Amino acid sequence: MVLPLVLLLLFSSSLGHAGTPPYEIPSSCNENQECPPYRVVAYDKGNAFEIRQYESPVWVSSVPVNGSFSVASIIGFASLYSFFGGNNDADMSIPLTGPTVTKVSSSSTGTPTCTVYFYVPKKIQENPPSSQETQVVRWPAGHHAAVRRFSGVAGDVNVPLEVEKLKQSLQGSPWQGNTTSPDYHVASFVNPLLQGDDSINEIMFIFDQ
Repeated sequence: MVLPLVLLLLFSSSLGHAGTPPYEIPSSCNENQECPPYRVVAYDKGNAFEIRQYESPVWVSSVPVNGSFSVASIIGFASLYSFFGGNNDADMSIPLTGPTVTKVSSSSTGTPTCTVYFYVPKKIQENPPSSQETQVVRWPAGHHAAVRRFSGVAGDVNVPLEVEKLKQSLQGSPWQGNTTSPDYHVASFVNPLLQGDDSINEIMFIFDQ
Protein backbone atom coordinates (compact mmCIF):
# COMPACT_ATOMS: atom_id res chain seq x y z
CA MET A 1 0.00 0.00 0.00
CA VAL A 2 1.44 3.36 -1.07
CA LEU A 3 0.25 6.29 1.02
CA PRO A 4 0.50 9.96 0.02
CA LEU A 5 3.36 12.03 1.38
CA VAL A 6 1.03 14.27 3.38
CA LEU A 7 -0.17 11.19 5.27
CA LEU A 8 3.40 10.46 6.29
CA LEU A 9 3.88 13.97 7.63
CA LEU A 10 0.78 14.20 9.80
CA PHE A 11 1.13 14.27 13.58
CA SER A 12 4.92 14.59 13.39
CA SER A 13 4.82 17.19 16.20
CA SER A 14 3.27 14.75 18.67
CA LEU A 15 6.55 13.70 20.18
CA GLY A 16 7.72 13.74 23.77
CA HIS A 17 8.34 11.48 26.72
CA ALA A 18 5.99 9.11 28.52
CA GLY A 19 6.45 10.85 31.88
CA THR A 20 4.65 9.84 35.06
CA PRO A 21 0.99 10.19 36.05
CA PRO A 22 -0.87 12.45 35.98
CA TYR A 23 0.20 12.58 32.35
CA GLU A 24 0.54 15.86 30.53
CA ILE A 25 -1.70 16.30 27.51
CA PRO A 26 0.51 15.96 24.39
CA SER A 27 1.37 19.31 22.83
CA SER A 28 -0.37 18.37 19.58
CA CYS A 29 -3.73 18.35 21.37
CA ASN A 30 -3.18 21.95 22.41
CA GLU A 31 -1.78 23.26 19.14
CA ASN A 32 -2.63 21.26 16.04
CA GLN A 33 -5.59 18.98 16.56
CA GLU A 34 -8.71 18.44 18.63
CA CYS A 35 -8.61 15.56 21.12
CA PRO A 36 -11.38 14.00 23.23
CA PRO A 37 -11.83 15.80 26.57
CA TYR A 38 -11.50 13.91 29.83
CA ARG A 39 -10.68 14.46 33.46
CA VAL A 40 -8.26 12.49 35.60
CA VAL A 41 -10.12 11.05 38.59
CA ALA A 42 -7.20 9.13 40.13
CA TYR A 43 -3.58 8.28 39.48
CA ASP A 44 -0.76 6.21 40.91
CA LYS A 45 2.77 7.44 40.20
CA GLY A 46 4.42 4.36 41.69
CA ASN A 47 2.47 1.95 39.52
CA ALA A 48 2.42 4.32 36.52
CA PHE A 49 -1.27 4.49 35.65
CA GLU A 50 -4.10 6.98 35.77
CA ILE A 51 -7.89 6.66 35.70
CA ARG A 52 -9.80 8.97 33.35
CA GLN A 53 -13.46 9.81 32.86
CA TYR A 54 -14.39 10.75 29.31
CA GLU A 55 -17.11 13.20 28.31
CA SER A 56 -19.18 11.05 25.93
CA PRO A 57 -16.85 11.36 22.92
CA VAL A 58 -17.97 10.48 19.41
CA TRP A 59 -15.71 8.43 17.15
CA VAL A 60 -15.70 7.13 13.60
CA SER A 61 -14.35 3.61 13.26
CA SER A 62 -12.84 1.60 10.44
CA VAL A 63 -13.92 -1.83 9.31
CA PRO A 64 -12.47 -4.43 11.71
CA VAL A 65 -9.31 -6.07 10.38
CA ASN A 66 -8.11 -9.53 11.36
CA GLY A 67 -4.36 -9.50 11.73
CA SER A 68 -1.44 -8.10 13.64
CA PHE A 69 -1.71 -4.79 15.41
CA SER A 70 1.06 -3.24 13.31
CA VAL A 71 -0.56 -4.07 9.97
CA ALA A 72 -4.17 -3.45 11.02
CA SER A 73 -3.43 -0.04 12.54
CA ILE A 74 -1.91 1.19 9.27
CA ILE A 75 -4.80 -0.17 7.18
CA GLY A 76 -7.38 1.39 9.50
CA PHE A 77 -5.49 4.68 9.66
CA ALA A 78 -5.40 4.95 5.87
CA SER A 79 -9.14 4.23 5.62
CA LEU A 80 -10.08 6.88 8.18
CA TYR A 81 -7.62 9.37 6.72
CA SER A 82 -9.46 9.01 3.41
CA PHE A 83 -12.81 9.46 5.19
CA PHE A 84 -11.64 12.64 6.92
CA GLY A 85 -10.23 13.87 3.63
CA GLY A 86 -13.70 13.94 2.07
CA ASN A 87 -14.42 10.34 1.06
CA ASN A 88 -17.78 10.33 2.86
CA ASP A 89 -21.45 10.80 1.99
CA ALA A 90 -21.26 14.56 2.58
CA ASP A 91 -18.03 15.09 0.62
CA MET A 92 -16.90 16.88 3.77
CA SER A 93 -13.25 17.49 4.58
CA ILE A 94 -12.83 17.10 8.34
CA PRO A 95 -9.88 18.49 10.34
CA LEU A 96 -7.75 15.63 11.56
CA THR A 97 -7.98 14.86 15.26
CA GLY A 98 -6.01 12.79 17.72
CA PRO A 99 -5.11 10.35 18.98
CA THR A 100 -5.45 7.40 16.62
CA VAL A 101 -7.04 4.68 18.76
CA THR A 102 -6.91 0.99 17.87
CA LYS A 103 -9.12 -1.48 19.70
CA VAL A 104 -7.56 -4.94 19.88
CA SER A 105 -10.07 -7.72 20.47
CA SER A 106 -9.31 -11.37 21.08
CA SER A 107 -10.79 -14.08 18.86
CA SER A 108 -11.23 -17.83 18.95
CA THR A 109 -8.71 -18.24 16.13
CA GLY A 110 -5.93 -16.61 18.12
CA THR A 111 -5.56 -13.83 15.55
CA PRO A 112 -6.67 -10.49 17.01
CA THR A 113 -9.30 -8.28 15.43
CA CYS A 114 -8.31 -4.62 15.27
CA THR A 115 -10.59 -1.63 14.77
CA VAL A 116 -9.18 1.87 14.36
CA TYR A 117 -10.96 5.00 15.63
CA PHE A 118 -10.63 8.73 14.93
CA TYR A 119 -12.24 11.26 17.26
CA VAL A 120 -15.01 13.30 15.61
CA PRO A 121 -14.64 17.08 16.09
CA LYS A 122 -17.17 18.41 18.56
CA LYS A 123 -18.80 20.83 16.12
CA ILE A 124 -20.06 18.00 13.87
CA GLN A 125 -20.77 15.31 16.48
CA GLU A 126 -24.54 15.85 16.30
CA ASN A 127 -24.64 14.90 12.62
CA PRO A 128 -21.34 13.50 11.38
CA PRO A 129 -20.98 12.23 7.80
CA SER A 130 -20.90 8.50 7.15
CA SER A 131 -19.73 5.95 4.61
CA GLN A 132 -20.08 2.27 3.87
CA GLU A 133 -16.59 1.62 5.20
CA THR A 134 -17.00 3.40 8.54
CA GLN A 135 -19.26 3.48 11.58
CA VAL A 136 -20.05 6.24 14.06
CA VAL A 137 -19.52 5.17 17.68
CA ARG A 138 -20.74 7.19 20.67
CA TRP A 139 -19.28 6.45 24.08
CA PRO A 140 -21.91 6.80 26.81
CA ALA A 141 -21.42 9.16 29.70
CA GLY A 142 -19.39 7.61 32.48
CA HIS A 143 -16.93 5.75 30.29
CA HIS A 144 -13.67 5.41 32.19
CA ALA A 145 -10.21 4.32 31.13
CA ALA A 146 -7.25 2.92 33.03
CA VAL A 147 -4.24 4.29 31.15
CA ARG A 148 -0.54 3.51 30.97
CA ARG A 149 1.65 5.70 28.76
CA PHE A 150 4.84 4.58 27.02
CA SER A 151 7.29 5.96 24.48
CA GLY A 152 8.58 4.45 21.26
CA VAL A 153 7.18 2.61 18.28
CA ALA A 154 3.94 0.80 19.19
CA GLY A 155 4.22 -2.63 17.60
CA ASP A 156 3.44 -6.30 17.89
CA VAL A 157 6.20 -6.95 20.43
CA ASN A 158 6.02 -4.10 22.92
CA VAL A 159 2.25 -3.48 22.95
CA PRO A 160 1.41 -6.85 24.61
CA LEU A 161 4.22 -6.23 27.12
CA GLU A 162 2.78 -2.82 28.00
CA VAL A 163 -0.68 -4.37 28.34
CA GLU A 164 0.68 -6.86 30.86
CA LYS A 165 2.44 -4.06 32.76
CA LEU A 166 -0.85 -2.17 33.09
CA LYS A 167 -2.64 -5.32 34.26
CA GLN A 168 0.01 -5.89 36.91
CA SER A 169 -0.08 -2.25 37.99
CA LEU A 170 -3.83 -2.49 38.59
CA GLN A 171 -3.53 -5.57 40.79
CA GLY A 172 -4.85 -4.76 44.24
CA SER A 173 -6.20 -1.39 43.16
CA PRO A 174 -9.89 -0.36 43.36
CA TRP A 175 -10.07 -0.75 39.55
CA GLN A 176 -8.74 -4.27 39.25
CA GLY A 177 -12.23 -5.77 38.89
CA ASN A 178 -13.28 -3.29 36.22
CA THR A 179 -10.50 -4.15 33.82
CA THR A 180 -10.76 -7.91 33.35
CA SER A 181 -11.78 -7.86 29.67
CA PRO A 182 -9.13 -9.30 27.31
CA ASP A 183 -9.80 -6.41 24.91
CA TYR A 184 -7.74 -3.23 25.09
CA HIS A 185 -7.17 0.02 23.22
CA VAL A 186 -3.90 1.52 21.98
CA ALA A 187 -3.85 5.31 21.56
CA SER A 188 -1.07 6.76 19.41
CA PHE A 189 -0.40 10.46 19.15
CA VAL A 190 1.77 10.01 16.06
CA ASN A 191 0.95 8.71 12.60
CA PRO A 192 1.80 4.95 12.78
CA LEU A 193 4.18 5.35 9.84
CA LEU A 194 6.16 8.09 11.59
CA GLN A 195 6.65 6.63 15.04
CA GLY A 196 10.07 6.85 16.64
CA ASP A 197 11.77 6.56 20.02
CA ASP A 198 10.01 9.66 21.38
CA SER A 199 6.52 8.87 20.11
CA ILE A 200 3.77 8.95 22.75
CA ASN A 201 1.43 5.95 23.05
CA GLU A 202 -1.06 4.76 25.63
CA ILE A 203 -2.57 1.43 26.63
CA MET A 204 -6.19 1.88 27.70
CA PHE A 205 -8.63 -0.47 29.45
CA ILE A 206 -12.13 0.95 28.94
CA PHE A 207 -14.83 0.33 31.56
CA ASP A 208 -18.04 1.80 32.97
CA GLN A 209 -17.89 3.03 36.55
